[in-house]
Amino acid sequence: MVEDGLTLSPAIGVALVVVMAVSGQAFRSTWKRQGEGWVLRAWIFALPAIAAILALAFIPLKI
Repeated sequence: MVEDGLTLSPAIGVALVVVMAVSGQAFRSTWKRQGEGWVLRAWIFALPAIAAILALAFIPLKI
């Protein structure tokens, strides 16, 4: 018997991959430049990337 629990649709999975890639790239460029206030901006970009990675790792995809 299959439980209808928390699952990700393929479209949401793709959206999370895009969020992860864009946020990760923004984090990396902010880290490399290290301008004024870069630590706060780096955290702002890192949090969505971390959330997307964790969601993709621990929430199963519905196929």
